[in-house]
Amino acid sequence: MSKTQQITIYYTSDIHGYLFPTDYVDKQDKRMGLLKCVPNFKKDENTLIIDGGDMLQGSAMATFCQKNRELGFPQAQVLNYAGYDFVTIGNHDVNFGTDYLYEYLDALKAKCICENIFQKQTNNYSLQ
Repeated sequence: MSKTQQITIYYTSDIHGYLFPTDYVDKQDKRMGLLKCVPNFKKDENTLIIDGGDMLQGSAMATFCQKNRELGFPQAQVLNYAGYDFVTIGNHDVNFGTDYLYEYLDALKAKCICENIFQKQTNNYSLQ
């Protein structure tokens, strides 16, 4: 008899740099932002946490992070803290250029599973 095993998958996408539960306009706490979801993740050996991309551009916070690169990548810090296993790249993740994207990927513990971006310098499609 085969043994069944349950897995849990948490999936986020289109965060657009919204780490905190605010839209930065009215400064009210809202039901949004990655830091609003992360505390609900119950990570164990049967859990996968995946992000579908569009993390790096699209909010005031994302623009602030890009303009203050010396501060590191808060987006990557949150994903690392939450225990993300895999990320992929969305179309807006290249808006600030590929150097910025590669720096972000280097800051991540998660593996990038994107295979649809061709790198001329390595002559392949894999980002990691």
